[in-house]
Amino acid sequence: DEVLCGTGDGHCTHNGQCRGELVCHAELGALFGYERTTNVCVCTHDTQCPGAASACVQNRCTCAADADCVAGDVCGGDGRCASDNARQAAVMADDGVAATTSAAAAAL
Repeated sequence: DEVLCGTGDGHCTHNGQCRGELVCHAELGALFGYERTTNVCVCTHDTQCPGAASACVQNRCTCAADADCVAGDVCGGDGRCASDNARQAAVMADDGVAATTSAAAAAL
């Protein structure tokens, strides 16, 4: 079974590898703690965000609760959705560790 990537997960190669209505976008990896050239799954417009009050802001859905996020993503303390894998990559990048793939993409 293929594991789909959530918001900020990479490295995707096509939209079919992303959860829900997310799309695989080229070279946005740096927004999520990866190398700049890493392709990641993101939103590109508000209709891709399932919450009634959600909006796509800077390639992430805004949220007040997990239900506002694409299934499998979580609402962070910053009020934006991301997958657990993307959050882990961002922490690794903050710690000076270069992250190039997520655990979800590695399972593909």
